[in-house]
Amino acid sequence: MEPPAHYPPDPHLLRDLRLAVGTGADDAAAELPLCAEVLHAAGSVRAGVVGVLVDVGGAGPALGAVRPDWLATRDLSLQLLRPVASGTLRAHARLLQAGRQTAVIEVEIRGGADARLVAMASASFARMPARTEYQRGASRANHPTSRGRELGLPGSRLTRPVLEQIGARLLDASAGALEVALCSYVVNSLGAVQGGVLALLADAACEAAAASAAGEPRVCTDLSLRYLRLGRTGPFRSAARVLRASADAALVAVEIRDAGRGGELVTAAQGLATRPLA
Repeated sequence: MEPPAHYPPDPHLLRDLRLAVGTGADDAAAELPLCAEVLHAAGSVRAGVVGVLVDVGGAGPALGAVRPDWLATRDLSLQLLRPVASGTLRAHARLLQAGRQTAVIEVEIRGGADARLVAMASASFARMPARTEYQRGASRANHPTSRGRELGLPGSRLTRPVLEQIGARLLDASAGALEVALCSYVVNSLGAVQGGVLALLADAACEAAAASAAGEPRVCTDLSLRYLRLGRTGPFRSAARVLRASADAALVAVEIRDAGRGGELVTAAQGLATRPLA
């Protein structure tokens, strides 16, 4: 798929999540208002939704450090510390390192009425030349995108659970097999599948495989993803296997492959799925 001329296009997942992002040299804030469509069956926010927030909003200080270049997410990890079901998630990102090839951030996510710490995350990004007009514009410090903005438009909202909204189909719960197609709704600025969408797919695959093995609901609370290559064709299919399990939790390995490119491995992930947090 060709990179979109304007990002995100309309409609798009990032718009319907009503993300608001801001950037700066040392710190970035991103906000995501919670709604029923971003919660899992146990009633708190999905790890994959937090992954979207980190991937998009947390990149601000890294992008500021590498201007006029651009970034692609290389790896991302997050840990949910406590459940949160309402209010707004607010992410603060801190630049840890920026070099010739990579940039690394740490992200603190707070939420709920008392703005408690609800998750911690980190991510690293590969540095690359800005290729499209959108990327070149957004990399300029005086561009509106660089000063922060709300991504939602009037009327933007999720109308179905987020996994349904991105078109994810469950093929085999016990194998953690799900599928999502590449379309403009889930694309990134490079014309490939958006990294947060892959986080959602890995989250769901981990949860499905762990729940099937346990015979009762499981919730993904820790997620670590390594993005190996851009997913440019699709559909993207996940497969999961339980590496270790106890009465309360399971460690699950997830692979996501690009079926349209001969099953090329796009993302490798590990997730920890537990009984729903109290």
